[in-house]
Amino acid sequence: MTYGRSKLVTLGPLIIGVTVLIAFGVFGLVFVRAGNAAIQDLVRANNQATLSVSARLMSEPLSDADVETLQRILEGFRGETNIAHAEVRDPNGQILAQITEEWTPEEAVALDLATQALAQGGVVHREIEGHLVSCSPIAAGTEQIGTLTIVFDQAAVQALAQQIKNTLHPTILGISTAIIILVAVFARVFTAPIHALAAAANEIGRGNLNVPIPARGTEEIAALGTALDNMRTDLQRLYRGMEQQMTSLERRANYLEATAEVAREATSTLDPQELLSRVATLISERFNFYHTGIFLVDSSGEWAVLQAASGAGARRMLARQHRLKVGQEGIVGYVTGRGEHRIALDAGPDAVFFDNPDLPNTRSEIALPLRARGEIIGALDVQSTEPAAFSDEDVAVLQTLADQIAMAISNAQLFRQVQESLEATRRAYGELSRQAWAEMVRTRPKTGYYCDDSGTIPITKLSDVHGDGELPAISIPVKVRGQVIGTIRTRKPGEAGEWTPQEIALLETLTERLAEALESARLYEDAQSRAWRERLVGEITARMRQTLDLETVLETAVQDIRQALNLPEVTVRLTTQPRSETDGNGGSESQGGVT
Repeated sequence: MTYGRSKLVTLGPLIIGVTVLIAFGVFGLVFVRAGNAAIQDLVRANNQATLSVSARLMSEPLSDADVETLQRILEGFRGETNIAHAEVRDPNGQILAQITEEWTPEEAVALDLATQALAQGGVVHREIEGHLVSCSPIAAGTEQIGTLTIVFDQAAVQALAQQIKNTLHPTILGISTAIIILVAVFARVFTAPIHALAAAANEIGRGNLNVPIPARGTEEIAALGTALDNMRTDLQRLYRGMEQQMTSLERRANYLEATAEVAREATSTLDPQELLSRVATLISERFNFYHTGIFLVDSSGEWAVLQAASGAGARRMLARQHRLKVGQEGIVGYVTGRGEHRIALDAGPDAVFFDNPDLPNTRSEIALPLRARGEIIGALDVQSTEPAAFSDEDVAVLQTLADQIAMAISNAQLFRQVQESLEATRRAYGELSRQAWAEMVRTRPKTGYYCDDSGTIPITKLSDVHGDGELPAISIPVKVRGQVIGTIRTRKPGEAGEWTPQEIALLETLTERLAEALESARLYEDAQSRAWRERLVGEITARMRQTLDLETVLETAVQDIRQALNLPEVTVRLTTQPRSETDGNGGSESQGGVT
């Protein structure tokens, strides 16, 4: 973020001027307040003297209760510009005489002041609405016989204070302005060389390293100019080096970004052919290459076949299935044969370059091996119309990109193989499941169940299914791993109307859950049956091995087999007759048999 900064030629006078203004302002404020306080003290002393003299004059008339004399004395105040009101009260607060010119205090305030004056035995003051209300007790000897209250108008005092302010402010402002102007002139003269250096530094900051650096002014400013000029020279040298490094870093950053995009493509695309096409297009567009090709070694290991390309001639080369002999033809053949990268700075005269009519403008080429799990699976071929477009510094970054491509190709191929194996396993398991269901249906007398309002009954054959053929019906197959093992057929009442999509979707969901439950039950029964057979075989075998007598073994075997399988008859015969001879029961007598 850039913040605005003030110039020294402006900031210096401004700071000094503000300082002067503050100083004069403080001085003026103190002066005005001191003057106001002095004036107020003087006026208050004068008013208090007037009040005290008047109180002494009224002592005798008040003690004689001569109200007319009191009123006459008060009338003497009439016409005074600074007296707005005067009154005399007895000790009980009753007004005996008064005059009013402009303003009269409230009765409660006047009475309160009179009470305070009598209580304190001295003069009390209170400022109210621009008036000074002063009250003094009237004494006759040691006895207080009343109070004298005079209201002094302070308008004249305030006008005098305001006049002093009005005179002082322009004076302070004029002096401050003169000082600011003098400081500004001095600052401009002093900071002119600094301003020139700042302008030169600003040009350097904009990239103009040829700007002249002035070296004038004071010794310190001249030294600063010399240092700035030395810095400009160093920056010129560093800038040239940085331009070269930035070009190299930008190229590497583009390579790394392309590598990251290849990684993203590898995670989002699992089809090998689509992945190769996207990667080839990505490399050509990102780096503006003349041609980008991705070759993969075929199953025989003899040919490097172009699988994806982008740029000039790509479509024609893919259409004719362009391929190069591994270890023999072109840079790609060299790379796929030896597993080493190869750079052709000028592909035309390169001794191992395979002339390609589809790419007539190629001037430089680089090919890098694609390795996956230690094997060379192909090559990344990049061509440019500029001579010497590739350097040794590009090899490390491009090889990282090639390794990323190879790993993505290998993962995509591995994913396809896993998908094919998984699909084959699913088909095999589905076939086994179908055979198991066929065997189970064949051995079960009940083929299903029928349910209506009257209850649920088993179905032994399809002809047992009955219902009203005119009612809306729907049949949904019951599938286990893609094999149909049954059907759910249901009807709605006639007044319910046709089946809605929501009802059909619900039935399909329930059918899927039924198929899962049936398959789980079949697997459980199959496991139980297998466990029963294994247990039975183990028990019979254990009993037969309890003796070494041949007759006892045969007798035990016959009894256990008949009992375990619930057979009406079991025969075990030992014979050495030819294989072609059999008994009437079908048991083979050449090798022995069990019927």
